[in-house]
Amino acid sequence: MRPRTLILVVPVITGLLAMGLHADPTGPVRHLGNSEAVELALEQSRELRSLLTNVDIAEEQASSNNAISNPEIRIRDISTEYIRDGFDDLEVGLRWRPPALGEFDLRRSQGQVRLGERNVRADRFRDELAARVRRTYANLVMLEELSEIAGNRVATEVRRLSLVERMKDLGRRSIVYYTKARMWLAESRTGLSRVEQRLRQTRRRLARLTGVQQSFAVRSEPLPGIILSEEALWRVVAANRPEIDLVKQRKALAEARYDRERFRLIPWFSFVEASYHIEASRTDWAELVLGIELPLFNFNRGNIRATRMAMARKEDQSSAQMERLQSRVRNRYALYREARLDWQLSSKDTKSLIAEVEDIIRQTHKHDTVPPDEVLELELTVLDARRILARKRRDVAHALYELCLELGVDSLKDLEGEVDPRVD
Repeated sequence: MRPRTLILVVPVITGLLAMGLHADPTGPVRHLGNSEAVELALEQSRELRSLLTNVDIAEEQASSNNAISNPEIRIRDISTEYIRDGFDDLEVGLRWRPPALGEFDLRRSQGQVRLGERNVRADRFRDELAARVRRTYANLVMLEELSEIAGNRVATEVRRLSLVERMKDLGRRSIVYYTKARMWLAESRTGLSRVEQRLRQTRRRLARLTGVQQSFAVRSEPLPGIILSEEALWRVVAANRPEIDLVKQRKALAEARYDRERFRLIPWFSFVEASYHIEASRTDWAELVLGIELPLFNFNRGNIRATRMAMARKEDQSSAQMERLQSRVRNRYALYREARLDWQLSSKDTKSLIAEVEDIIRQTHKHDTVPPDEVLELELTVLDARRILARKRRDVAHALYELCLELGVDSLKDLEGEVDPRVD
């Protein structure tokens, strides 16, 4: 069989063997896409459901923050005289504590911060889970390709060993070269075993994340090219990262605390009471009692200064947090662009290399200008190039998913309008 024919046949045979290795003979193979894997993982995650329940709890609690406190009923002048001397008098009243100045704003801000913090935890867990699933999926796609390449390499090394053995018998190759060929074959078989082991582990890991029980197949999907300006990057972050709203909510809480402490210096009602007196010997009568707190002794200067300083510190903390977030997004975007450019250039070079090797093989068949063992080395060079390209494509996928994580999106659909339609 000619080397060119073997190049075409061996991948097919290896692919069939791989399908036989991973397929479930008892049922059909499920074709699992990247986005579908993410959706399944999000649906079956108990941790995510727990975090989302916490968000719902905080929303319900926040709905009660503006509630006015209930009044209390007060009944006075109930004593043993009613038993000894009979009914004399009775007082029934309602006492109510009005909300303090700034109390509503403070409670509302506290509830919003609590809700925002739980939203951030749930959202970050969802994005991290989606990124973890996508990275595992990309690893599985790469490992399946590496498994095919490793199988092709073993087949090529077997052919080279057989060829070198014949050439050794004819005196055209030394025992040293023959020994090296045996060593290269052993290394290629070891490499195939390692790849197959990693492939099985990664497949099990993806099955655990998604909850898929039946045998499934993954596929290499086009990687979109994200081309964003600095303003567009931040626009996506502002629309998707809940931390942006949480920063504003914390600043509002600091301002509400400062206002609440300042308002303590304003005389304000401590209670309002309306009562009705029922007396046996006199006419019944009503009474209104007011309590007003006067800031005569405690001017609250320390708390006012402290909350003012806390408000200024919160402004600095917010600015620092935004700077850190912007820096992480810029760095992730730069790493993604670098990895994608490297992959594109490597892909172009690999295609050129494969075309050159195929041309050399064709010329060898016609003119016998290159020794057969050197032709096999060229084929191995192509396999090495394909292996490097598969790893670089995986690196691009990882860089893309890490960028999505920093942007706060768990689906590439959230980047519609910002994605280059050109693929691979």
